[in-house]
Amino acid sequence: LELAHRRASPDAAPHLERIEMEAQRMNDLIGRVLSLARAEVTPPPATRIDLKSLLEKVVADARYEAEGQRRQVSLHIDGQPTLLGDATLVASAVDNVVRNALRHTAEQTAVTIDVSAAGRDAVVVRDHGQGVPAAELDRIFLPFHRAEFARNRDTGGVGLGLAIASRAVHIHGGAISAANHPAGGLMVTIRLPLADKPLQNNAKS
Repeated sequence: LELAHRRASPDAAPHLERIEMEAQRMNDLIGRVLSLARAEVTPPPATRIDLKSLLEKVVADARYEAEGQRRQVSLHIDGQPTLLGDATLVASAVDNVVRNALRHTAEQTAVTIDVSAAGRDAVVVRDHGQGVPAAELDRIFLPFHRAEFARNRDTGGVGLGLAIASRAVHIHGGAISAANHPAGGLMVTIRLPLADKPLQNNAKS
């Protein structure tokens, strides 16, 4: 592509940019498939995770992306929750949910992340988009599933982000679910065991 950019006429630039974009999408797809495969096969090592610190890093990266899209990301954490598990997988789970929300929330709105601890840590991510048909809410966590054609293709999704998030959460003995918010938008809830509960080895379940 670099050689083509050097030799092509200015009229070819939009076509080369489209090829570059599609190549990057394919690269991202391969990376997500590999991440999902690793999570399916190899149980993660269990270490203590400062959830507040982890989420602050995820949100900092998401905000950088959101600024260029006229969107915002807000974070509210109740207490100092600590988990037991693999920080990389937990971060990947939350990041995939947040990135998915950013793609679908309307311009000039915020993706909100609220964390509360009550027996299990609940991370609730909400966007202000069009939501998902009720019949599709459980299926959006399946690999390559697209709840709506426009919701995924037009925004660059391939149906793997939420599947990776779901697998990572379940490997940690947690649960993930989605619901349409009464005021509009999609709300994804991640529930993870607190640090005083052991990591469950259910990668094969």
